[in-house]
Amino acid sequence: MDRKILAKILFNRLVKFAPKLLLGAQYCTVPGRRAFSAVLGVREAVERGRAGLWKGFLLSLDQAKAFDRENHEYLWSVLLWYGLPGSFVNWLKVLYKGAESFPLVNGWLGQPFEVASGVRQGCPLSPLLYVFAIDPFIRTVDRGPLAGVGMELAGARGPSLRVTAYADDVTIFNSSSEEVGWVMSEVDCYSEVSGSRINRDKCETLWLAEGDPDFDFQGTLPEPQKTVKVLGINFGQDVDYHQENWEGRLKNFGQKVEKGKQAEPSQERDHL
Repeated sequence: MDRKILAKILFNRLVKFAPKLLLGAQYCTVPGRRAFSAVLGVREAVERGRAGLWKGFLLSLDQAKAFDRENHEYLWSVLLWYGLPGSFVNWLKVLYKGAESFPLVNGWLGQPFEVASGVRQGCPLSPLLYVFAIDPFIRTVDRGPLAGVGMELAGARGPSLRVTAYADDVTIFNSSSEEVGWVMSEVDCYSEVSGSRINRDKCETLWLAEGDPDFDFQGTLPEPQKTVKVLGINFGQDVDYHQENWEGRLKNFGQKVEKGKQAEPSQERDHL
């Protein structure tokens, strides 16, 4: 219980600075930002591709057990680099000091071992710590040599959309094979220093333009798909993904309604 109270106190202090310290492309846990905004950005990029206003690939990264792999020493270093007081980071170290796990195999409980990576499951502080840990990578991509998807605001050219993220759900927009190679190089660098790992075989790609892709991934990533799922929403180039999303949800809702109709009434309902 004491750990939960301490975690809540640290969260309340750290979250106040998240909007100023974390890149605007990150929408998880940051006050004033919502997953809906991330979805809108992806939809705008997809629609511009469908309209012939941009050519390139949408790359959705798949991270293996993202919350379990972040190295603690890397995390402390990132927080200090962002200017957080050493005393605050020390309290975080106290929170994670002595953390242990037990292997459980077929009912057999093994010997405990020290946990030197990852954030605590169910802890209110964990998502916020994770987005701080991944922010250097998000910043590198956003400030890198990517052309991005040009956006228009009230008829004027706005900033280019290069990356959007909700915690470990990261979507990157690439305009050439050179950009893809650069992104994957940065992925490897980030993985090396942080302990994270990208499942390249499970990453999803979507070509956002008419016709066949102008370039490929040379075996470094899976072939383009007809649809990809970002934050639970399906997006596609040649399909009516709007209808696909609504049909799936309406079907799920209909199944729940039918299940409710078939359920036996409770005793209270019989009494009424």
